[in-house]
Amino acid sequence: MNKHNHVNTDTYHNFFVKGGVFDAPEEKMPWQKMFTYIQDGAKAHTAEGSVRELEEAGSDALTVPVTDRVCVKVLTQPAQSPDVNVNDCAFFSSLQAQIEKQGTYNTKRQERLDLVKEEFGAFDPYKLDRMWTIL
Repeated sequence: MNKHNHVNTDTYHNFFVKGGVFDAPEEKMPWQKMFTYIQDGAKAHTAEGSVRELEEAGSDALTVPVTDRVCVKVLTQPAQSPDVNVNDCAFFSSLQAQIEKQGTYNTKRQERLDLVKEEFGAFDPYKLDRMWTIL
């Protein structure tokens, strides 16, 4: 997406459905059948019916057997509240600790981004699963 494009409800919805946001966790954690997405309260995220539509789009149809069915839950956190966001409290701090274990200090932006991507790709999906259990 071009940085000058305005994000509206449709753009946001398509990012999840067509942009691969729903697919990536299923690929990384195929054993997981319930996925919770936390979003902020921006108008594009919370327009009437948008949360329900995202949950329906990310979830399998009821005709899929219960043992195989993937279910999506979207939670909207209050504005300006990173202290209750599990990504801030658990995932990002854990990822940062993994990066710091490398013992490198990169002043070059691209090198730092490459290291973050490398550590994200190697991040233990079972650790992610345990973090989300606290919800």
